[in-house]
Amino acid sequence: MVVETDVSPITEIHGIIYEKIKIKFKNMKKKLLALGASLALCIPMLAIDLVTTNMIVKQKNGNEWKINVEDVEEVVYQRIVLEDTSIVDASETPLKFKILSDSTAEVTKDNSYKLTDFPDSIKIPTKVRIDNVVYKVTSIGYEAFRECKGLSSIEIPESITKIDNWALYDCTGLEPRILVYNNGTKCYGWVGNRSVCKTVEIPTGVKEIGDAAFYSLKNLTSVTIPNTVISLGTSAFSECSSLTKIEIPESVTQINYGFYNCKKLDVIIHNSEENVNIDKSFYKDVKSVKFTK
Repeated sequence: MVVETDVSPITEIHGIIYEKIKIKFKNMKKKLLALGASLALCIPMLAIDLVTTNMIVKQKNGNEWKINVEDVEEVVYQRIVLEDTSIVDASETPLKFKILSDSTAEVTKDNSYKLTDFPDSIKIPTKVRIDNVVYKVTSIGYEAFRECKGLSSIEIPESITKIDNWALYDCTGLEPRILVYNNGTKCYGWVGNRSVCKTVEIPTGVKEIGDAAFYSLKNLTSVTIPNTVISLGTSAFSECSSLTKIEIPESVTQINYGFYNCKKLDVIIHNSEENVNIDKSFYKDVKSVKFTK
């Protein structure tokens, strides 16, 4: 008895990936046993009826196919894998990428982003193919789009877990708003025209307010922080010269050097001093600090 297997190369046709495994049987006298042994690994629902010499294929819906094994010359097992449409080739996007690890990459800074012919609308891919290797895009790098005034919209995928400092700073063409990412748990800060920002209300669910999140918002007068936030980043509210009062909820346990030159600011912390890790410079940068517990 001879059993021949032929695994064809994986091919791609119109965005669909095909792979075929062909199994041929010679010496038909013993093909029944060969068929059962050979297909056990690739078709788990296949059963062999040794009495009637029927090959029985049982489907998940309960239906059965019965085939006389005397008629079997070749069995083809075909696997079809749909193309991952989230993958974008690096050559197909104007963005530049930096490889971070064997499986991750970030959007990195490039001078071409500031050119007049750079697209005004950008969609950051979830995955990027670089030299035939696919990487998950997990971050936007330091100052990546800083001062790209021609940028009017940017689509950030759920794969992004980090937006580095100043990545979108002074992108005045963007819609003025608070940017939240990483499933709503991280607040990058304010994007777009900074002069229109007078009130900041951090969405519930945010755990971290990033470095320089609301840096130098000169017209900011009101801030609301929910009790889901646990840390305030460095320079999060530095140079907010019009801010006169801020209340920090009990959930916050980390306050970095975040209020530089907020000389008019009264800070109320709804916690005890020993329960909050505070940068010591914090006290000299604001008008007053009060703990409620």
